[in-house]
Amino acid sequence: MASLAVLSGLVPLVAGCASSQDGKSTTSVSATPKAENPVQEWTCAETTYHWGKLSESTPLVAASQVVRVTSGSHLGLTTYAAIPVRHVTASVESSGKLDAHAILASLRAKMDRSDLAEAGKTLPIPGKEGLFSTDPGNTKGDFVGYLGVHVVTADFAYGCVSKKTGKSAPAYGTVTTWYRPIQGEFKCGIDMKLNDAAREAHALLCGEKAAQGE
Repeated sequence: MASLAVLSGLVPLVAGCASSQDGKSTTSVSATPKAENPVQEWTCAETTYHWGKLSESTPLVAASQVVRVTSGSHLGLTTYAAIPVRHVTASVESSGKLDAHAILASLRAKMDRSDLAEAGKTLPIPGKEGLFSTDPGNTKGDFVGYLGVHVVTADFAYGCVSKKTGKSAPAYGTVTTWYRPIQGEFKCGIDMKLNDAAREAHALLCGEKAAQGE
């Protein structure tokens, strides 16, 4: 019985081989099918992009100086300057040589958005004309104008890049693009629902002792 235990322990090491009656070794067909790569089918589909994680944000792009309205004063029509905080430029990064226009077209179709910026396009920031002009009235307090934009970041995988070698060579990459600027004004210190760009401007310019308009 001990010898049987030893032999049974050797079975996994010689799987696929069997002894014939004449003492010669023969090869048997394995009962376990060869595993297929489930990713290969879609990564090798010609002109097909697979989109992974997609995220959106609304960062601050430009902001005005603080416009202060004191008690009893009336500034009248006031222009909010556009002082740049950051530049937002659409871009495509990839491990292979791919057509950036085709990549953006695929992302537009996925998101059902035709207004995504092409690679290389930078969101324009207003010059001397400022963000906009408005009358803050005679409400006491500190006011800020801001400019933000919707930014999209998405990872992608593309199918077989090279046909010459006959080998699968998927390319991976990331798209950063933008659409529809957002702008507005707010009063420092007021507890109100602000978008991300406005909250960023509030934290940057209003400080801990912003005027409360009291």
